[in-house]
Amino acid sequence: MLLGGLHPRLRIVDTLWRLCWQANTEDPWQAATWVQHAIHDPGLAPRWVAGIELIARADVVHLIGGGYLAGLWPQHIGLMAGAVAAVRRSGGRAVMTGQGLYPIADNVAPLLRALIERFDVVDLRDEPSAKVLFGPSRAAAHTSHDDAFLVLGDGADGMSLTDATDDAEPPPPPTPGGFTAKTLARCADRKAELARLIYPRVSVAAR
Repeated sequence: MLLGGLHPRLRIVDTLWRLCWQANTEDPWQAATWVQHAIHDPGLAPRWVAGIELIARADVVHLIGGGYLAGLWPQHIGLMAGAVAAVRRSGGRAVMTGQGLYPIADNVAPLLRALIERFDVVDLRDEPSAKVLFGPSRAAAHTSHDDAFLVLGDGADGMSLTDATDDAEPPPPPTPGGFTAKTLARCADRKAELARLIYPRVSVAAR
């Protein structure tokens, strides 16, 4: 378990990553199958039994955003498959936020769509990923941004999310990444909305 004392009800584990590596294949279908089997039969991966049992008792299994599910690392689809298998055991919910899946190989898209159907919340960081999984008409509803923003450089000095709501002020300069304070505020609002949806008993403030 990672960062065990961060929050009394939060558990951060790398178990699904380790299972993806132990699957010992770069074929996404085989990796997904093996990881799911290991979640249901932890004896297949005795070194990671403690982590498997922890995940399988979770109310929410949350895949926090990044680009690690992209087709560049096909075996990482086992992360999604493992989350689905874990909540099948626990009766909890599988959610993902800020994920980037693109590029997606044609032969993997059906597997991704099948796994996505088992997730209660699906939030993607890029429109191409959302279009492949949900089609052009539904892509926007599942697209936001990364789960974390690092605002660096002179243009970000003194910038706060609160500044974004004041339309009377001149627009702030963009950050080096092209984000303005208003864009960042919209991102924060969206992430706060997702957090309230995923964790309804937790108080969440956007800014």
